[in-house]
Amino acid sequence: MSFTILAEVEVLKVNDKDFLARFINGARPAISYKSLETSGASFASCSINLGNVEEVFPGDKLEVESDFLSPEVHEPLMHVGLEFGLYAGPWKIAKGKVSFLS
Repeated sequence: MSFTILAEVEVLKVNDKDFLARFINGARPAISYKSLETSGASFASCSINLGNVEEVFPGDKLEVESDFLSPEVHEPLMHVGLEFGLYAGPWKIAKGKVSFLS
């Protein structure tokens, strides 16, 4: 079973001098969104495909493709327009909005 989303994502600046909010193509950040929180889990892992881009930094805005390690959990909860956060440990490194489901 495969479930992929396209999303508009903005990489955020993290207020921690020892941490740079960036990620590379193929990164597996944790994703969190309201529907997931009400289903009993607050975070789950996803895989990010940046297309032709190798690495993104704070302030970058781009469209990404993402698939999930547990698609059966996410597919019934996601919809176009859903807002989410991407996390690396305790740091929120990006925010996004689902633009397409496949």
